[in-house]
Amino acid sequence: MPNVWTEDDTEKLIALYGQYQCLWNPFHPEFNNKSLRYEAYKKIKNFINIPGLTICDCINRIVNVKKEYCYELSKIAAAISYEKLYVPKVKWFKRMHMLFFPYMPLSHNNFRKVCNKNSI
Repeated sequence: MPNVWTEDDTEKLIALYGQYQCLWNPFHPEFNNKSLRYEAYKKIKNFINIPGLTICDCINRIVNVKKEYCYELSKIAAAISYEKLYVPKVKWFKRMHMLFFPYMPLSHNNFRKVCNKNSI
């Protein structure tokens, strides 16, 4: 289990995660298929090839990245309310944005217009 995920490790994890729609696309027919999701995470873990890494480590990192992504969105919204520009500093933000933003709950869709306009 890595104590600290590097940005490169996190980017690799997100890139691999993005290849398996059953993990992140709620409209995918296999989204609720637990065994398929488990197999996808298993493949991701094996491909990352970090000694001691577990499937739970991968899942926990994705959960934390989703939280960080939402926090970055809130920073963008706060900056906009003050007519400022905030650009997330984490390398993986754009990749996460492409994966998750189209599936955000409606309460978060007020970011859609701004994010698309500013090409985040």
